[in-house]
Amino acid sequence: MPRERSNTTPRTLYRLVDLPDLHAAVRDRYTDDLEFETTTVTVGDREGLLVFGVMATPEAKWAQDVHSLTQVVTPIGNITAAAALLIRRGEDGAWALTFGMGFQLIDQSYVDASFGQRVAIRVADPGKISSVTRSAVDSRAQVARVTVPNGDGLNGFGFEAFGEMATRLVARGTSAGLSAKKDVIAVRGADALNIPLGRTPAELLSDLDHIEMILTQQPPIGLGVLEQLVPISKPRTLVRELEDLLAAALAGPEGKQLGLAWPFEQIGDNEPPTHFKLVGGGSRKGIREGLPLLDDLITPLKQTRDPVAKLKGMSVQLFSGDEDAISAQIAARKWLAFETGLNGKRYCFFGGRWFQMDARYAERLLELAESIFRKQLDPPLPPWTQQFKEEKDYNQYLASQLGGLCLDRKLVMTDAHPRGFEACDVLLDDGTLVHVKKFVTSAPASHLFAQAYVSTDSLVRDEQALSALRRKVESLGGDPTWVKDRPPRVVLAMAREKPVTARELFTFSRVNLVRAAQDIESRNVPLFVAPIAVTR
Repeated sequence: MPRERSNTTPRTLYRLVDLPDLHAAVRDRYTDDLEFETTTVTVGDREGLLVFGVMATPEAKWAQDVHSLTQVVTPIGNITAAAALLIRRGEDGAWALTFGMGFQLIDQSYVDASFGQRVAIRVADPGKISSVTRSAVDSRAQVARVTVPNGDGLNGFGFEAFGEMATRLVARGTSAGLSAKKDVIAVRGADALNIPLGRTPAELLSDLDHIEMILTQQPPIGLGVLEQLVPISKPRTLVRELEDLLAAALAGPEGKQLGLAWPFEQIGDNEPPTHFKLVGGGSRKGIREGLPLLDDLITPLKQTRDPVAKLKGMSVQLFSGDEDAISAQIAARKWLAFETGLNGKRYCFFGGRWFQMDARYAERLLELAESIFRKQLDPPLPPWTQQFKEEKDYNQYLASQLGGLCLDRKLVMTDAHPRGFEACDVLLDDGTLVHVKKFVTSAPASHLFAQAYVSTDSLVRDEQALSALRRKVESLGGDPTWVKDRPPRVVLAMAREKPVTARELFTFSRVNLVRAAQDIESRNVPLFVAPIAVTR
């Protein structure tokens, strides 16, 4: 007896926003393509647009390789079917169901970013997640996908509450309110949603209305963390509004809400930078001593009509000395941090990308950062007086005052760090690692936090790093027994006339601080903050 056909079938669904008309959602190359047909339709009582056709290539991509290997001509091409059904949703929105390669027909600038993930989070059984794709919030944009075939809770995926964002979720969940007759359904969500939808117009429209209602619900306990930080690249209207706010800040007299980010991952294991060059800013100053300041980036933008476009054409290159480049040209956008509100939501610009941030996430992040700042070193470190022109001068003085060894710019080479890493600025006789940074603003904080994390992680996990540091200490006349198997303390020493506070750090500097602190302390290494008074 033939099996009864299901009343639903898995479909790929997009939610489109700010759409002037249904035709605008179809990419121009397919509306002009003779192989594709566009026709107005109705689905139930709703306006629709159907686009369908074939994508044909006269020769397979591998045909040339086959011919070069065998001298045989293979006159075989590819024909791929594609279709998209657009259904009007409200006054300026639409649903898009895609079939085959139909996702290629959709203009992605109208796609509601992370829509599918938001639905998947609300439909999913928190204990039956089978796959999470997550991305680190730094300029490496490292992506990892973890799969547990039989399903697990979120804790089983090693998801970090701070410094990571989810970009795709696969889970089993409830079908309550949908047309599917099964109690449990499979759901996949990213920008698009893959979920069983009704085969008839009535059932399909009912499912679409129910999905719209699901979006108004709160996420289940334990899964809300997956949407506290969301990357924003579409729709184009939202990005345009955000870029306009960024342009106003760049062109403004005081650069309010702007900060200097430190794209430390772009430097990798290279030597600490001492010089920089601004490329594309219209200046002929060439390589300059020091590190870029916020004014160095925004001054060239003040006199231009489109500061955001000008910014996209600028880059910064770092040098050790006035000749040796230690980085590629890093896009100037990655050096800026900007935060703003829009329509009751909070948005951040960091690493050249936009993010939407949940208010509770921001509050909790600030609480954690402030708790780290409250763990201050006692007694305080000696003040930074006028006699110290550079950090190395203060570090040498600090080492002499504390009976330690100055390791400023003394790189430790290992297989994992072939160009070396800086273990600390000052090593104390009990093994404490002191990292020192002088600030004009709070912008370089992320660099300090990253330096402490890389050093501690290397020394705790890598025996080669420990041995190399002991040899380095001995070569400088120090006692190698000061280097312990596990540092007893790590100190973040921050020098500024007005002490740096957690509240003034930009959001993503707080993210870097919290991530570094949690990782360092998870290795049973206490972390302390040490303000250094700067006197004139």
